[in-house]
Amino acid sequence: MSIPAEGRRVERGAPLRGPVASRRVAALAVAVLLLMLSAGPVAAHAELVSSDPADGAVLATPPATVTLSFSEGLNASESHFELVGPDGSEVGTGTAAKDGDDVMSLGGLALGAGSYTIKWTSVSLDTDILRGTLTFTVSDAPSPAASSLPGTANAGTTSTTSDGDIALPIIIALVLVAVVGIYVIRRSRTA
Repeated sequence: MSIPAEGRRVERGAPLRGPVASRRVAALAVAVLLLMLSAGPVAAHAELVSSDPADGAVLATPPATVTLSFSEGLNASESHFELVGPDGSEVGTGTAAKDGDDVMSLGGLALGAGSYTIKWTSVSLDTDILRGTLTFTVSDAPSPAASSLPGTANAGTTSTTSDGDIALPIIIALVLVAVVGIYVIRRSRTA
């Protein structure tokens, strides 16, 4: 046992009370809050803004080019989309022309009637990954309801983030809380 300068006795292993414990709890809370706030803005993604043809479009005239536009510049070597035909075979692959472009395209197409699927992957310049799927149909014959106008469908509902983008900040926060908790418990036992 030790006797502090104020003359009162402090037993080893006694839990911390008063201002010292309050400051430690407050510091822990601030550290966790700062970690959680800093993790959010870091996860910027190249989100799909529009597509031509639009998602779900029914076209009377087949498109010669498929174009996807994104919210920020892309890593050209990692970003791409596959155009899959009605029979399930790959028709072609679209890419960005160079790093920093926010558009991927595939031209020179001669598509027949049927339903087509676009499976895309965007990788932003800071390596965040998004994936999604779009569809469009080329009709057999023109109809009044069919439209060949370029679309600007918002594909936010078809995109998904990679598990690592969401899980990493959560894992870091949990590890930090566990480490600080263990530290506080050990300090309170040895004080």
